[in-house]
Amino acid sequence: MKIISLINTRIPTEKAYGYQVARVCCELARLGADVELWAPVKKKNTVMGDLFDYYKIDRNFSVKYINNIPFSNFFLHRISFFITLLFTRIPKGAVVYTRSPELSFLFGMRGHPAFYAAHNFPKRGVALLKILLSRSSGIVCNSSGTEAVFRRNGFTHTIVIRNGVDLEEFILPLPQKEAREKLKLPQDKRIILYSGHLYAWKGVDTVLESARLSREDETVLFVLVGGTKKDIDIYRTRIEKMRLMNILLVGHVERNLIPVYLRASDVTLLPNTAKNQESAQYTSPIKMFEYMASGIPIVASRLPSTEEVLHQGNALLVPPDDAQALLEGIKKVLSDKTFAASIAAQGRKEAGQFTWRAHAEALRQFLRAA
Repeated sequence: MKIISLINTRIPTEKAYGYQVARVCCELARLGADVELWAPVKKKNTVMGDLFDYYKIDRNFSVKYINNIPFSNFFLHRISFFITLLFTRIPKGAVVYTRSPELSFLFGMRGHPAFYAAHNFPKRGVALLKILLSRSSGIVCNSSGTEAVFRRNGFTHTIVIRNGVDLEEFILPLPQKEAREKLKLPQDKRIILYSGHLYAWKGVDTVLESARLSREDETVLFVLVGGTKKDIDIYRTRIEKMRLMNILLVGHVERNLIPVYLRASDVTLLPNTAKNQESAQYTSPIKMFEYMASGIPIVASRLPSTEEVLHQGNALLVPPDDAQALLEGIKKVLSDKTFAASIAAQGRKEAGQFTWRAHAEALRQFLRAA
């Protein structure tokens, strides 16, 4: 089976979509598919280097960079990439898999099976989206919330395939003490970890406010791992203005260090906001599955998106956008060791349902049915 995975943005990238795309390509190749990843050339990519080394994945698929005219404006860049692909042939019989509706339309019009990977639904331009996806062979949705909105808008050939985790990567036989030594984190603190991007809809501001409310407790340290340089600078300034001495802003780290940071922590946070539709309804955070696999207790916002996977048996769910409630959840996990161990163990057990291998198997079966 020949699969062309098309992405119209830079890769490698520190953003989660890049890892997700590359990881799915890797897993499909492990299942025997002949996979090519096509992406545009980005001369000003802030992340340089080899894609396989950057994401720490098998070198089992090929990468083709398309020489389109680069633009700093994302809209013009998409048009340039689309026009270039107008004159680019793909092998006969190949299946196209893409996050870009216009590319699904382009190759669907050419007679190729073209599948769209949906991770949200636009607030505007729905009529255009319907036209662009009219030639799609199917829509792969990252969550039930995403599938529901597509079905309400008349799309019927859909499937839900959630993001996943590499269990071997995150079930580390590494004691907390050694993990902290490796990362130079204090041994005498109870570490509350947030891993991921520093977007407002991810709930990072709620974490900062929880840290402010708990700054008298010298035993607790909030550790934030991830983010782009721009967002890191914004939050560093914000943390300094709030005079929060109990927050360590680590920034972006290499992928193989994320499991170590999780092993070093006592609590993990998934504080998504309810004020953003993608956050509340559509998202399927990769870090959620990584938290579960790591066996570290999770305190998460109670939202339709998170409750597709998390429940009171494998996490502690609290009201979103409520710093005091988030802090009380953290305190509950820190003070009740039996409860913390119970939800952590159940989370790790249920993580086995959400491997990247299972994701790729379900995807391959859906693509084959075209």
